[in-house]
Amino acid sequence: MYKLTVLTAAAACAAVCLQGAETSQSFSFQPKGVLAMTPALAAATLTPRTAEALIDSTLGITLRQSNDFYCLIHILRWKDNSTEIEKQNWYVYHNGKAWSETQFAAGRVFGSHNVALLFLHVNARGADQSLVTPPLLSAVEIAKLKALPDGVELSTTKAGFDLKGANDENLTTLAKYVVRSDQYRVQYTADVSAKLPSMVSDLAGLLFPAAMASAKGIKIDPVVIWGGGEMYVEPIPSDIKVSGLRLVEPPLGGKADPIELGKKTFDNEGRYYWDLSAGIPLKGIKQLSFDGASQSLAPKEISRQSLIGFLNIFPMKLDTKADRQGIVPVILVGMGISDKALDRIVFAGGVGINKAQFFVGTAYSNKSFVGSTPGSVVTNRRTNLIFGVNLPLRQAVQLLKKSK
Repeated sequence: MYKLTVLTAAAACAAVCLQGAETSQSFSFQPKGVLAMTPALAAATLTPRTAEALIDSTLGITLRQSNDFYCLIHILRWKDNSTEIEKQNWYVYHNGKAWSETQFAAGRVFGSHNVALLFLHVNARGADQSLVTPPLLSAVEIAKLKALPDGVELSTTKAGFDLKGANDENLTTLAKYVVRSDQYRVQYTADVSAKLPSMVSDLAGLLFPAAMASAKGIKIDPVVIWGGGEMYVEPIPSDIKVSGLRLVEPPLGGKADPIELGKKTFDNEGRYYWDLSAGIPLKGIKQLSFDGASQSLAPKEISRQSLIGFLNIFPMKLDTKADRQGIVPVILVGMGISDKALDRIVFAGGVGINKAQFFVGTAYSNKSFVGSTPGSVVTNRRTNLIFGVNLPLRQAVQLLKKSK
């Protein structure tokens, strides 16, 4: 019954976390515009500062300055005059003041609804429509070209006239430019799937083990094709799976599978004032050893019956998935995780970093005594000092597996 109480509490916590949120969402994005090639973009490598300027010139400064804004960025470089990828990188931009270079490259979102996607394809080929002059097209055809929306391939059947690149490349309209059609036909999707907070998920594992025109075609030069947009991510915590595809024009009467440009999953989980952990009582320091796998102090022996499930309460919000580098005090309230969980309730304080966390406090335990009548047994609460190590749930699960 006590174990069911613990399981019910965990299930209720999960329900609260997901209440009122869509469990999945999907967003789709196509190319939106063209940027000039610059030496900074040519390398397909960004810094937080260059990313900030790019977001301002594409998605807009208003969006970038909005509350708790994150931008998932995919930048790739095409090989010269090709649709083969030379290099690519993924980044996460955040408008917070303390966002570091490490966080920029790490791929983590800290529990925000305000997320955008920006993709940048460097070394694509295109030309400004103002460079399309006779004899490439007639004056009437040039007027038609300037009136076309984005995404129209410049062929007789689709645009009413034919315009190709100097090397006979098919061209498509995009933001007052003409760009190579095979570099325009891309699509990005962002699939959002809800998940449990990390500590609840871990608990389950513990409880259940310039242009030159010619008559042949217009000269197309290196440009940057960009696309993306804003997403309102409903479920938190969640995973955001971003994938880019190049859509291949199928042969007449046939099929053509899209070609993957890249994919990445971004973890969208915030910081918390609380966490769950496993406490292991000790009788002395000699019971500890250094665990090489986790690079931390851990008990030499561990059993399920000795574990205490702790609720950790912090004085500030913390990233519960990252190693704590500073010493953070924590209030601990716990109980056993065996079948008679409520037979021992613990109130304690803890301190330390992930590699070595210690706790000390008071245990209120049920003790059985001989009753006043023959054969009878009475149970009373008794208090005693208790101390030990406080481990992340995942580490406790790994130690239990080793002990079997």
